Amino acid sequence: MLFSWLILVFILEYTRPDHFLPFITQLKLYSILPLGLFFVTLVSATRTPNSEVLKSTTGKLLLALLLIASVSALFAINKNMAWDKWRALLGYIFLFFMVAKLCDDRKKIAWLFRTVVGMHLLLIFQNPALLTDPNLRSYVENVTFLGDGNDFSLSVAVALPMSLYLFQSTKSKAGKVFYVLAAIVLLGAVMGTQSRGAAIAIIAVVLYLWTLSPHKGKGIVVIASGLLVVLAVASETYISRMQTISHYQEDGSAMGRIEAWKGGIKMANERPLVGMGPGCFSVAFGSRYAPPGWPWLTAHSMYFLALGELGYPGLLLFLWLLWTLFRGSQRIIRSIPRDTEPERLEYRRLLIAVTGSIIAFAVGGAFLSVLYYPHLYVICGITFAVWRIYELDCAKGEESISTRKVEKCGSVNAVPDEISRHGRSP
Repeated sequence: MLFSWLILVFILEYTRPDHFLPFITQLKLYSILPLGLFFVTLVSATRTPNSEVLKSTTGKLLLALLLIASVSALFAINKNMAWDKWRALLGYIFLFFMVAKLCDDRKKIAWLFRTVVGMHLLLIFQNPALLTDPNLRSYVENVTFLGDGNDFSLSVAVALPMSLYLFQSTKSKAGKVFYVLAAIVLLGAVMGTQSRGAAIAIIAVVLYLWTLSPHKGKGIVVIASGLLVVLAVASETYISRMQTISHYQEDGSAMGRIEAWKGGIKMANERPLVGMGPGCFSVAFGSRYAPPGWPWLTAHSMYFLALGELGYPGLLLFLWLLWTLFRGSQRIIRSIPRDTEPERLEYRRLLIAVTGSIIAFAVGGAFLSVLYYPHLYVICGITFAVWRIYELDCAKGEESISTRKVEKCGSVNAVPDEISRHGRSP
């Protein structure tokens, strides 16, 4: 019941269907449903007690991020904008908590993956120009944080590793065909937006997967074949836009980003401990740091956004959080051999998918102001949930000898410290 409620919250957050169902806005369901679920989750019993989420390194880092944002908001150059962003950040930390606590088995995580992939397919279906007009940079209508083509493409890049996991885990041929077609449609939509940042993010994910492959030579052939297919079907407009990556000095959009990044550094140098305040980057840039005649710009990078708005402590904490997610997942992946039984392989595949999403977000987010989007907090929740259920399932064999536990799930010592200290079933 609660997990179905969580799925509904995701659907409303990502697709914003109030243009079809106006009563959603009229009844304030965008706020009431997630807040209601949070409080019900808080008092409900699952395999993951509240204390385990709050004691985890991920939970502590997110609470520390909220604290830094709170202090920064107190000294913000525009307090109204700062507290608006602070409330959004608080809501997404609530979302992290709900995902971390309610996704307490692999089946639920798989259903959450299906929901994320399905929502992106739905948005593409609602905006067919993403696929049908390759010479036009398309945007997504009637949504909030996914409306810009670059933002949508980053979200797709985060979802693609989830689609890969679903392809690997499904046993039916029809299911495998569906997820292959889904991946093709998602990649086509990324090409339709002509997002360079998303293209780089997807390349980073592919290279990560290649490093894990035992067949490096075959992997190179597959990657090269994929690039040839992209070149064969891509429009001239798309190829021309991708070529601007190598000579960015001639591209106005790229130079605007660089100027905004310089502004972020200046903001942090002026107010190193608190920054300009959450949500205040564009105001600070336009009023203090923009060259004469330049428009107000956002940071066009979550790293420079964190630096300019939250100061050096905010950026360092953000980097620490990303590194914690990546390192913890990699530690478990390395502990599970490739040539093992299906039960253990399932964990390995799931963690590889999660790590792929982390990489897509970390790389693609370097070019977009997505610090206050749900991606990070959803990834944090899913990553914690996978670590948690991995430890719980491994701990099932504790009544037997230690080797039986290792045989089932891999080395328990590989579980991140935050889980191995607190992750046992009560």
